[in-house]
Amino acid sequence: VMRSQLDQLQSDVQKLEDVIAEKESTIRQLEGTISSLNRRVEDLFPKAEAGIKYKDDLDEANHTIDKLKKSQNVAEKYRKKLESMGEMERQVKSLEQHNAQMIQDLRAGEESSKQVPGLKRTLDQYKKQIDKIE
Repeated sequence: VMRSQLDQLQSDVQKLEDVIAEKESTIRQLEGTISSLNRRVEDLFPKAEAGIKYKDDLDEANHTIDKLKKSQNVAEKYRKKLESMGEMERQVKSLEQHNAQMIQDLRAGEESSKQVPGLKRTLDQYKKQIDKIE
């Protein structure tokens, strides 16, 4: 009976040793996988940091783009104002020319009005002559 129990125990020990060997083999495989993953993490960590830096750079660039768009809109408004000022300048120049023409016409009218008393005297003389002739 003891012999059969001994054989049974030896069989159980053998099975357990096989299981232990199998588990040790699995552990070695998993350790290899872990070390491979650790190397991969070490390789990817600088890339992840670079990715974070690139994301920060992208955010900064987007912020700069937004500022530039606002500046562009402001510049466009000023450009339109300048264009309208050019139109105003043309209108002012036209009005100045019109004003100069009117001043010249006024001076000519003043010159004519200065001649009126002389013409009036001449007209009075002609009337007197007509009366004499009649």
